[in-house]
Amino acid sequence: MTTHLRASLLTGTALALVLFPAGARAQDDDPVPEKGAYALSFALPSGGGTSFSAWKMLGRHNLWGIELDLSISDTDLDANSIQAGGDSTVDDHQITVGPTWKHYFRPQKTVAPFFRTTLGIGRTKMTTEQGQATRKQSSFTVLLRTSIGADWFPVEGISIGGFTGLVFSYIDADASLNAASIDQTTFAVATFRSNLVINFWF
Repeated sequence: MTTHLRASLLTGTALALVLFPAGARAQDDDPVPEKGAYALSFALPSGGGTSFSAWKMLGRHNLWGIELDLSISDTDLDANSIQAGGDSTVDDHQITVGPTWKHYFRPQKTVAPFFRTTLGIGRTKMTTEQGQATRKQSSFTVLLRTSIGADWFPVEGISIGGFTGLVFSYIDADASLNAASIDQTTFAVATFRSNLVINFWF
């Protein structure tokens, strides 16, 4: 089962709990750690990228933290590649950091749906070398991610989850090809889906 499929299944569970909530539950059925708990999280790597986050439970079902996203790739494309007009090398480095908030709602036994919001500031640098031509591109990004997902608590101290939602991005990009350069500013809205995320509670 792929990480995207696992994340989709967890997200589907969250939506089902929202649309078809159960009746009253005992406090012992709540798997979410108490106020004051800490968590360290990381997303399973995919395509050269991953994310890390540190959290603290500041209120019942309310987590506040900071998240770091990293992506590093070095790709060689040969002349037969559809993506290239000749042999080329692409170096792509991306980093995003910012505060994040997560709110659990309607937890049931071992599953807890959540809302999640992240505000991030990022930097991207990409260099493409093809023959005698060198193309460089860098961008500064401010983004806001809003999402819904779910965490599964199979054992005490560990939860596994995923989420999906919308990302709003402001991008200020600068591209250069040898001596020529182009500046461009854009605003974009897109959907996104996380990799599988593992959380360690203590």
